Amino acid sequence: MLFTPTVHTTDSAMPPSLANSRPPASSRSYLPHPGQAAFLPFSKTLVRFDAANAIESLHPVLTWPKELLQVVTEWGADKPISESAKQMLAEFDLMNAASRPTPLGHKVRYHVAEKHWQTGRPALDGHFPLEKIQPLERVLDVGCGAGQTLRLLGTKPQVELVGVDCDLDSLALGARFAREENLSVTFVEASAHALPFAPETFDLVMTRVAINFMHQRTAFAEMVRVLRPGGILFCRFERIWHDAFSLAEFQSPWRFACKFRDLAFGVIHSYTGWQPTPGTTLHGGRAFASASRVRKILTRQHCEIVDSVPSKFGPIFWGNRTQYVILAKKM
Repeated sequence: MLFTPTVHTTDSAMPPSLANSRPPASSRSYLPHPGQAAFLPFSKTLVRFDAANAIESLHPVLTWPKELLQVVTEWGADKPISESAKQMLAEFDLMNAASRPTPLGHKVRYHVAEKHWQTGRPALDGHFPLEKIQPLERVLDVGCGAGQTLRLLGTKPQVELVGVDCDLDSLALGARFAREENLSVTFVEASAHALPFAPETFDLVMTRVAINFMHQRTAFAEMVRVLRPGGILFCRFERIWHDAFSLAEFQSPWRFACKFRDLAFGVIHSYTGWQPTPGTTLHGGRAFASASRVRKILTRQHCEIVDSVPSKFGPIFWGNRTQYVILAKKM
């Protein structure tokens, strides 16, 4: 098995392609990472659902009707919606009486909008052709959200797609959409700081912006650990210009203070490499990433930097791209 769930262990919760080991010719193992359950910060880590075999009792989003998916798709794309559509959103706790999104509604709109924004873009934002990754059999998206990036790769049926996130609502949404789109994607609830996979499992590991919400050195070490030699790590992250852009959008003293705290964590990490250790009393917030620091972390993890450029996508602030892309190859 790819890894061993700690609860709800059922054969139906694991796609056949992931439940079985590769042929003996492959040197890759799918035994769980030793000691995994001992240091995971979450109470459980397991394959909750996959596109073909979702366990509907695990989350109400998995029971959403097709009509609701159509409504939230239009809603997330900022298209006008009818009163009957608003009533349906309210019925499923996505919109309140004032026709404003609920917390779950905000989350759903964000992920649907992300899928809309990414549609039509080349894979890996056009920085590296997927055809150059040989073999390309397993792909991992760390901080996958609702799997919007993975679902856009779903046109390659020979590739097994796995998404990791710590937010169960987002994973359930991704599983429900993937099932409707007839795509095979496996969603795993786990921490990026302790990925529940054996070493050298994946050919491509991706993370988009999510690294800003992680302990970067720990998360990158885990991503490199589960990447096979010769595999590619794709990372797009928010840099200091994103924080400046956010601070310029002054909304309230409290929000400004939170954004300034995030900026301070980013500055400290950029110059010293220090972030609060996950699970300790001092909890770190979001921190921007600097290209030089990320390159240094990956180089120390025995990776070769393949590309390091400002992202072609995302906001621009004072003529500067707010996001950055680094591709690395594990040696």
